[in-house]
Amino acid sequence: LSGRQRIALKLALEQGEFRIQDFAANCPGVHRRSLQRDLRILIDKGVLMAEGATNRLVYRPAAGP
Repeated sequence: LSGRQRIALKLALEQGEFRIQDFAANCPGVHRRSLQRDLRILIDKGVLMAEGATNRLVYRPAAGP
């Protein structure tokens, strides 16, 4: 995982859930599209899951097997 992806995973594990705004606050100066791409990679790998609609999207750790 990249450094930003590790930050996202840490947020999910420590807080239980987070929004893109929380992720952006922990990655100053990084474009929102880059953050969204990192989150999409984590979802595709089965590490995170996303729930909700566009402006209310919440990321949580994916349930284990």
